[in-house]
Amino acid sequence: MAFSPALLLLRPTLARAHRWRVGRGTILGPYGGPYLHRGSLNKLHITQGNHVVAKLRLGESPGQVFSLLLYRYEDLTGLLVLDRFGRTLHHLPGPWSPPDVERFAKRHNLVLAVHRVSREEYLAFTKSAGEATP
Repeated sequence: MAFSPALLLLRPTLARAHRWRVGRGTILGPYGGPYLHRGSLNKLHITQGNHVVAKLRLGESPGQVFSLLLYRYEDLTGLLVLDRFGRTLHHLPGPWSPPDVERFAKRHNLVLAVHRVSREEYLAFTKSAGEATP
């Protein structure tokens, strides 16, 4: 009970700071997650709440994060983290703001593609995903 007033002030402040970072392109996603941010020197972290779900190395080699694909298939949307050769490293289903994704990709020198995908493409991307975060 003694911590309630502090929590009432802290949570909105943290959420506001998160939105500010999204606006600058240093972080991508909603407060609480899942969201992407650059961790250590060359790693992209995918975080859910306070837990880092994945740490992916940035680069041009196979298995390293090179691009982001914002997709739409019928009524499904999501974000795919891809390597230079188009292999899916991580799948993040759900709505993502295109301007926020563009800002994040530009800030971190990632290639961004926005596509409406066919059923075959959607199945290929999701089946080949090494990891996914709901």
